Amino acid sequence: MILAAFLLLSLSGCGGVPLGRRAIVKAIFVDWTGSRFETGLLVLDSAPSADAEQASSASLYCGAAQELSAAVVQAEQQQDRTPFYGQNQLLILGKGAAESKADAVLQYFGTEQAGRPGMAVFVSEMTTDTMKELTQADSFASTILQLEKEILEQPAVEPVMVYELPVGEDGVNGCIPRLALTDADASLDALVLYAGSEPQTVWEGQEMQLAQLMAGHANRLNCLREYDGRTVRFTVDSAHIQRQVERGEDGPCLHLVLTGTVRWLSASRADQQPGISQTGSRQSLSQQISQTLAADLQAVVQDAWNEKGDAFRLGWWFAVWDTVWYNRALQDGTLRQPERIEVEAQIAVL
Repeated sequence: MILAAFLLLSLSGCGGVPLGRRAIVKAIFVDWTGSRFETGLLVLDSAPSADAEQASSASLYCGAAQELSAAVVQAEQQQDRTPFYGQNQLLILGKGAAESKADAVLQYFGTEQAGRPGMAVFVSEMTTDTMKELTQADSFASTILQLEKEILEQPAVEPVMVYELPVGEDGVNGCIPRLALTDADASLDALVLYAGSEPQTVWEGQEMQLAQLMAGHANRLNCLREYDGRTVRFTVDSAHIQRQVERGEDGPCLHLVLTGTVRWLSASRADQQPGISQTGSRQSLSQQISQTLAADLQAVVQDAWNEKGDAFRLGWWFAVWDTVWYNRALQDGTLRQPERIEVEAQIAVL
């Protein structure tokens, strides 16, 4: 009897809706045109003989309305199957939504049943028309599945989930990866810093890696630098940032120390072949690398530590050090001053 009931539920799906009558939503796209929200529900359709990791085609069901909830409902009604969000892992903000409506989108999907709180959030330069064009490509369904597998399961850039970006009185305060999507490829090419509903800074390349390190989502840096006329490529392994609050003449200061070890390095001039022997003194190179990485990290930290926000939650360290002082500094506006943070790097070249 129990086995029969289990098989019946498996065939019909939850809620009594047969699986064949369900539209498996794999991604939600949201954009803002300046006067209305545009939504797209990306549904992947598989051939009867396909396995769970294959899809034969992709369909985008769209809606538009002044209210986001109404736009989602309209998109759901564009086909005769019942939307199923249990496998949806992607929430993509289009160009307009990313520029001015990130807080509204995250607040809606963080509290409503549409989608899942465990969805990974991405911003993009795409519009609804761009998504429609991509959906027409035969390879796009496979690209979405590959995006889930590579970026969400084996990420080079750590994804950010909806539940990790709570919307407060001041809007969104955190970092969201930027997604570059084509019909045949998907990659994360930047991190966008938000303070309120609008983006404040875009970190790419080296800055993106340092921001990931600050957020605790990375432990390696791949670098390309010019030192004394040489192009130097190197990898910093076991990268880590130590944090300690110290008392100074003008009040407490949070001391950040970037540590790590360079075990692989290659350097060359324009007229020479690459070789580690051309880099000169390892001690001198260690000092140069430490100085440049400290300056780069200082710039990233200052982007995120100001009156608009504290994306790396550095204020927590001051609160633990002295709660009374922290509350007073937060109220009188003296907490998030640039001089409260000092940055140093100690990189060893082996």
